[in-house]
Amino acid sequence: MKPKSYVLVAVLLIILFFSYWGFVRYEHANVSKVVLTPLDKSKKGSYAIVAVRSFAQGEVVFVEQNPNLNIPSREYHAYYLKKSFWGWHIQNSELTTTGLGIPTYNVDLQFLNADGNTLVWGTKINKQLEQVVYHHDGKTYVSKPINAEVWYFTLPFTVNPIYNNELTGVLNNGTQIPLMK
Repeated sequence: MKPKSYVLVAVLLIILFFSYWGFVRYEHANVSKVVLTPLDKSKKGSYAIVAVRSFAQGEVVFVEQNPNLNIPSREYHAYYLKKSFWGWHIQNSELTTTGLGIPTYNVDLQFLNADGNTLVWGTKINKQLEQVVYHHDGKTYVSKPINAEVWYFTLPFTVNPIYNNELTGVLNNGTQIPLMK
């Protein structure tokens, strides 16, 4: 091969690489596109993003399945995504369903651990519940609402499980209750 051929091959490889990179980067340009595109292709119902929140070194996208159906149970997903040279990519996910809770609990809990942090989230089984409160090492962490059914809080450390004596709930009238009945 002549030296010009090596240069041509190198230039073509660089063009191919950046073309592929541009395609992947476009497909992973934002968190909603990364999460909703495969879900919509699955044909298992419709999906809507409920909220996007910053967490650890990325974003958490909360998604509701079949939001337009009037059914007693709802399925929620939480996806943790991180951005890299290749765009946004899902690192972890969890799922919870409302209306199917164990009658001895006031909430359904899920955990996403990432980069030394924990996102604790879930759904309210007791509809009078306003906040979930976590007590750990003398500090208190209070949940924030996503919507009427879903709540979350972040912890600057990794934890799983959370013990029942560390969690309490606050009802709409201000009364504190244990999360286990």
